[in-house]
This record gives sequence, structure tokens and C-alpha cells, in this order.
Amino acid sequence: MLKTSVVISTYNGERYLPELLDSIKNQSMKPDEVVICDDCSKDGTVEYIHSYIAENDLHNWTVYVNEANVGWKKNFRNAIEKSSGDLIFLCDQDDIWNKEKVSDMYRIMQNPEIECLVTNYTPFFDKGIRTEESYHVRGLSNEDGKILPITLRPYFFSCMRPGCVFCVKRSLYEEIKDVDDVSIPHDDVFWASAIARGTLFIYQKSLIHFRRHGDNASTADAERSLGRRIEAIEELLKITNWILSTHKLYLNTNYADICKYKNFLEKRRLALKQKQLLRLIGVIISNYRCYATFRNCVADVVYLVKYKRIRIG
Repeated sequence: MLKTSVVISTYNGERYLPELLDSIKNQSMKPDEVVICDDCSKDGTVEYIHSYIAENDLHNWTVYVNEANVGWKKNFRNAIEKSSGDLIFLCDQDDIWNKEKVSDMYRIMQNPEIECLVTNYTPFFDKGIRTEESYHVRGLSNEDGKILPITLRPYFFSCMRPGCVFCVKRSLYEEIKDVDDVSIPHDDVFWASAIARGTLFIYQKSLIHFRRHGDNASTADAERSLGRRIEAIEELLKITNWILSTHKLYLNTNYADICKYKNFLEKRRLALKQKQLLRLIGVIISNYRCYATFRNCVADVVYLVKYKRIRIG
């Protein structure tokens, strides 16, 4: 039997915790341990969790409170490090898990070829499920219950699922933790490592209600949005360089493709930074297969056109 750990990072999330903790406590297959790391919350998060654990007699749930605020990237690593399970379920503080999430993913993770498993999700806002919002990613948008490998192309290192739908084998974590770059989000690290190793799979079924907040929607002007886009490309470059320097053993025939992808990111970043629309179009024509989604490709042009219009005006 593989031991299961749910790891949760919390920070000022008291108002979301009742639904989340209930959904974990009421799993059809109880996790062997729940590890919660709090990053110096200033509301009643820690007090609520302690009370919840005591009232429900949850002896296998543990809370750790950081001595100083370390940020969510480091806090998730802390929670993972303090866990002991063979299977690590990543968990945000504000979602709601389907009752079969642990049992379904546990069953699939028996496959030795799978080191990281992701699932679909159902987005919702605080006032209820918003079913009209969905994700449309080529090859990953079905809800047919199939278990499929996610290959390097066409996604490369664009993480197409949030960390809260990940289940990771500890063996993968142990292999990469000594070369981990804590400036990269934990879910990006697991996604990139598993896809480079050929061990990333998706279960095409929604197992979580993924809470969206009002500040998730982009309300920035074109210039700020363009800046964020450039920052996102730089994050992808950081991840790509990290993979090239730490995963050479697993890249084999993919090495040339990853180098080409890195070159594409550099050219794409330069075109956006210099606000050169024609240069960007040239990059797209030569490298359109390097875009994770068609929407992502179109968005580069749209943001740059909007920026130029604002500057002209």
C-alpha cells in the first residue's frame, strides 16, 4: 500500500477553510496524513485549523507555522518536505475536492510509468459554480475519463493545469529536490520535470472545484498586460534553462527540440520588448508550433496591437 499525503499551504484563508477541510475529511479514501504549513497568517486561519482538527479528532493532521513569512513558493516546499507519503497531493487553501479525488488518483498512480498525474477541474466563483467558464487546450479539454500521457510537444513547459490537481510520487520529488530552483513555482517544477522524463499523465475527469477570485480576471491596461506577458515568457525561459541544466540524462532526442523552444522564447521576448509587430509575426510564422495554444499565439499579437494603439493615442 502506498502512503498518501495531502499537503496544504495556507495564508489568511480562514473564510475558505470550512469547505476545503470538509472536502478532504470526507474523502471516500482517507489520506494517511494531512500536512498544513501556514505562512504567518494574520487572520484566524491557524486557530480555525487547530479547532477543526480537535473537533473532528483528526490525529493524522498536522499544522506547522513558519517563524517568518517565506512566500507561497517556499511554503509549499516546506509542506512537501514535512510530509512522508509515497504519493503527494498538492492542495490550495480555497478549493473544494470531489469525494473520489484521492481514491481515483491513488488507483491510477499504481502505474509505474506515472510520476506526476494531473486532472481536469471545474472553475467556480464565490457565489457558485460558473459552468460556462472552461479551459480549451488542444488535446486536454475532454471529460471522457481517459488516462493519457502529456508529451513535450505541443506544450513544452507551459504548465496547463493548476498545482491543486497534481498528485506526485515522492520518488520524483526526491530526485529533483537537490537541484530544485525555489524561485520557480512548485507545480511548474513538477510539470517540467515529469514532461522531460516522459512520466506526466492526465486523467481527463474533473476532480476539484477550482475557486476563482475577482482579482483573477485581467483588468490591467495594455501596457501593464504586455509587461506581464513578457514576465511570463521570462519564467518559461527560466524553467527551460533549468531543465537543460539539470535533466540532461532524460532529454535524449528531445534536447534539440528544447533548444529550439528556448530560441523561440528568446526571439518572442525580444519582439514584445521592442514592441516590433512585424518581428513578432515573423517569429510566429517560423515557430507557431512552439506555442502551447493557438489562443496564446493570437494573444501576443493582440496585446502588442493594443499597446501600440494606446501609445499612438
